Amino acid sequence: MSNKIILSPNTKITDLFNAYPTLKNELININPKFKMLKTPLAKVMLKKATLSMACEKTGMSYEQLVEKLNDIIEKIEIQ
Repeated sequence: MSNKIILSPNTKITDLFNAYPTLKNELININPKFKMLKTPLAKVMLKKATLSMACEKTGMSYEQLVEKLNDIIEKIEIQ
């Protein structure tokens, strides 16, 4: 896939979802707290949300989140 995104703490979650549309559903498998992405409030908050903010909300370290995201993105790109 040519829309590879370099992950950083400032990466916007909406950019990830635009590049990898199936990622949103996969995030719940990383951490159950990502279920909040399916709420009406999430639509408003996602415009500003970054990976750093996602770490704060889920209690995951940035390194853990990036490792899991890279695994999922790799699987998506193989499909």
